[in-house]
Amino acid sequence: MSGKGRYKRFIAIMALAAATLLLSAPSRAEPFDRHRQDIAARLFPATLAADTGLRDRVDDGGRLRIHLVHLDNPYSCQRIRERLLERGSIAGLLIEPLSIAAAELESQPAEPLGAVFVCQRLGDALGSAVEYATRRGALLFSPFDGDVERGAHAGIRISDRILPLLNRRAVDEAGIQLKPFFLGVAEII
Repeated sequence: MSGKGRYKRFIAIMALAAATLLLSAPSRAEPFDRHRQDIAARLFPATLAADTGLRDRVDDGGRLRIHLVHLDNPYSCQRIRERLLERGSIAGLLIEPLSIAAAELESQPAEPLGAVFVCQRLGDALGSAVEYATRRGALLFSPFDGDVERGAHAGIRISDRILPLLNRRAVDEAGIQLKPFFLGVAEII
């Protein structure tokens, strides 16, 4: 094969490799998002337990409702729901995790709400989910990178350590009071 032929073959292989990487990028993000969700599922109960007003937001049956919010894929909430159900309670309160589409939040009944957990990247819908949780006085927790900076009340910071991440302004606007110890260990923006 001539030098020109090898060059063309090399270019064709590189183009194919680049196309493969570009086409597979969304699916490569999914495992990382799942990993963040798994970490967040372990940290979320401690974050919620740090909310000093949590007992005031149980329903008449003594259950703490947690809305698991997705954009368009209810299955994205399934693993988080199962983990919460296995746990059974947070801060001694029985929990009731419910999977809800972001577009359906405003139509939810005005029952007490303990928290909102974001199960799928919401994009532009994050703002309305934050407004919904803030009006209800409920903590909105998102495991996704950048969401706390965009207004979510709480999330996670993954670096050399895993820390709770809080948006102090958003938490204050929602009227949520957190225990001082938790504030001492969290990264606050």
